Amino acid sequence: MKRVNPGCLNGIVTVQFIGEPAVDEGGPRKELFFLVHKYMQQSSSLFTGPPTSRRFVHNMIALQKEEYLHYGVISALSLYQGSPGPTMFAAPVVDYILYGKLNAVKVSVSDLTIGKVKTTLEELDAISDPVTFKQEASFNTPLRFKAGYTKPIVAFEDKEEFIRCICLHQLILTIQSEIDQFIKGLMTNGILDVIRSNPDKSRKLLQHDDNERLTAEIVDSQFHCIFSDQGSNKRASEEAIAFNFSHYLEDVEQGLVTSNVLDPDTEEIHPSKVNLAHVLQFNVTGCDAIPVTGFDTSLTIMFDHNEPHRKLTANTCSCTLNFPVCDLLTNYESFKNDFTECMFSSPGFGKV
Repeated sequence: MKRVNPGCLNGIVTVQFIGEPAVDEGGPRKELFFLVHKYMQQSSSLFTGPPTSRRFVHNMIALQKEEYLHYGVISALSLYQGSPGPTMFAAPVVDYILYGKLNAVKVSVSDLTIGKVKTTLEELDAISDPVTFKQEASFNTPLRFKAGYTKPIVAFEDKEEFIRCICLHQLILTIQSEIDQFIKGLMTNGILDVIRSNPDKSRKLLQHDDNERLTAEIVDSQFHCIFSDQGSNKRASEEAIAFNFSHYLEDVEQGLVTSNVLDPDTEEIHPSKVNLAHVLQFNVTGCDAIPVTGFDTSLTIMFDHNEPHRKLTANTCSCTLNFPVCDLLTNYESFKNDFTECMFSSPGFGKV
């Protein structure tokens, strides 16, 4: 990938992967941003927690190298270029990014990771006797001073404020410098101002939404088929292939399609279920989710009658699936096997 001139960040970033000759019409660019977000979500030491609820790690070395700033810039560019955002952050982190104020951050004990602090707060929260709570919170919870809760005596009426203060300290204040550096990066091209102008709608750019899962119907609706004339012999074969593609998406959604995948760590081959995100990523869009703003190029299915013996191809540049019209693809079982094989054997599929 070519190095980007910082002075050109308000233009369209053009991406070319080494060994993959292509004119970037959007696909390679989206794939690059997708792979960076995937790495940050699953492997990066800059963050901790589950892939869909990541928190920043306090990392002085990374801060001095401005690595959080760099990822903020990349995230801003990703959104500016019409690609998905880093939908991986825990809800309290997203609150702070969207509003920039501690009093706007919603926290609870359940947001904490398993550990001594969480156990202590759960035990305190469960105390219903005012005298017992006062004794435990005031004299047996030294972490309150580290969190900046300086009242000499913690009364039962202070319980909600007390727990919130310690949660805020653990979830935001200990990593505030890292989040602030990331936020500074989001200022690129005015993205921070845009997302803060409508925080409710912008939340889905930064936080995973369990309610917005991909379905076969949603993925299928993103594709537009270029058919031959109605009533022609070519049209009948094309419609059979298009039907098989829709059928394939339904089987994928139901978990009925698997592929043998090589584990890079153990070098062993094991079966793995295909999911709808794989289909989107498969050199059609380069990303595994539909951007909030939609794709800037329509996803197209085309049919090739001239070379019926070649493999089906996908092009991230033009967001096009190209099916050779042949008996292999008009039969559903052979279509399923061929599509799955082509998808998982494509160069760079799912790698970062």
